Amino acid sequence: QDAHEEHLKQQQCCTRCVRQIAESRSWELCTTCTIILNAAMIGLQADWSIKNITKTDAEPTYFRAADLFFTFYFTVELVLRMMHERMSFWSWHNPNFSWNYFDSFIV
Repeated sequence: QDAHEEHLKQQQCCTRCVRQIAESRSWELCTTCTIILNAAMIGLQADWSIKNITKTDAEPTYFRAADLFFTFYFTVELVLRMMHERMSFWSWHNPNFSWNYFDSFIV
């Protein structure tokens, strides 16, 4: 019984922490900035590719590092929202329904 109660307390604490992050204005601002940086990086990659179309040089490693960072960040952001919204994440009644499916497809 004590172990079960301890588990429930930990779960409630985790749920509260996820909610605080997911609903945080700071998290939203950080995500917005990350989206803008990702768009800029896509532009830089496209520019580099066009300028080096006839060269056999490998793409700079910082492009790959940036891709991995953005993939990781957006995956964490999506999982955080899924944990926060739970089953309502997929609900037609959720006001973010379209964005949730779009983000799931993109990530």
